[in-house]
Amino acid sequence: MVNSRSGIMNLKIIEKLLSRIRDANIKFVRFEVVDMFGISRLKLIPARHFKSKAENGMNFHVSYLGSNSLGNMLTGTGCTEEIHYSDAVMFPVLNTFEVLPWWNDTARILIEPSYDGNEVSFAPRFLARQQLTKLKKMGYSLLSAHEHEFYVVNKDTMKPLINDSNIRSTIRLYEGAGFIHQLGEDLPKVGIDIECMETEAGPGQHEISYKPSFGIKAADTAFTYKGAVKEIAMQHGLMASFMSKPYPDKNGSSCHFCHSLWDVEGNIPLIFDDDSPDKLSNVAKYWIAAIHHAPALSLFMGPTVNRRKRYKPFSFAPSNATWGFDNRTCAVRVKINSEFGS
Repeated sequence: MVNSRSGIMNLKIIEKLLSRIRDANIKFVRFEVVDMFGISRLKLIPARHFKSKAENGMNFHVSYLGSNSLGNMLTGTGCTEEIHYSDAVMFPVLNTFEVLPWWNDTARILIEPSYDGNEVSFAPRFLARQQLTKLKKMGYSLLSAHEHEFYVVNKDTMKPLINDSNIRSTIRLYEGAGFIHQLGEDLPKVGIDIECMETEAGPGQHEISYKPSFGIKAADTAFTYKGAVKEIAMQHGLMASFMSKPYPDKNGSSCHFCHSLWDVEGNIPLIFDDDSPDKLSNVAKYWIAAIHHAPALSLFMGPTVNRRKRYKPFSFAPSNATWGFDNRTCAVRVKINSEFGS
């Protein structure tokens, strides 16, 4: 980000974005960033200042990287009292600009922090890009998408939108038809290509799956998706929650990370091998072998007390540090359908 903020190419992109802002009569731009808990933090910028902020950056209290999910600053993080509660300078990721159909006259762009002229190495999006760069140097690219389950309740009464467990019953989805219809219309407008919308087993529980993307775009899409669902729910007098275990005696909500390895150009899938008895390539088997690190990875996949309540048998959450073909009890569920469907 810091090294790419100058140059003719960026100036041309900024000019194109200014044209989009004028054409869509955008009055405000959300400069938005993800914190350590996946929560969106932002500053709302009048559109007339977009060019200046895009070129020169914008001050943003860097303690958002050293705060808990409630925004309370923590000690010992290296970005609160240790640096005197100072600011980072945030620069926009220009190709993440989107006009938000559910916000009047408003667009958003993702931002990344720099401090003392350097990228912040522990910022979530930086870490994701760094891992993808390492993967690319090994000759691979990652195609991925997320399946986020979420509960929907009435914002005032906190009662579930659907108070039964009749999974995928047609009438259950119709119960929230207005909300679901708006999601189906608005999400594709911000680059989320919906494939399927359905209800899950919990009362008021839903799941929406969408097409995968290569590289960091998949992470950006997941971030956009979760925020959009929450905000659109509010417009319908609802609250959408992605909490892992909102009810102790009901189904938990998970986030399936669906992914496959491809060549660097994203043209050739590398997981499938038609000559192998199990149709798995050697690359796939080495990739799956990382299950050896599942106990350590579980701390990153389930960093909160609530999330760790999901790890138990017969809960459709991984209870075994192993893998299996289309086996929902395993940490890695492998599906091999064809060369391009694995």
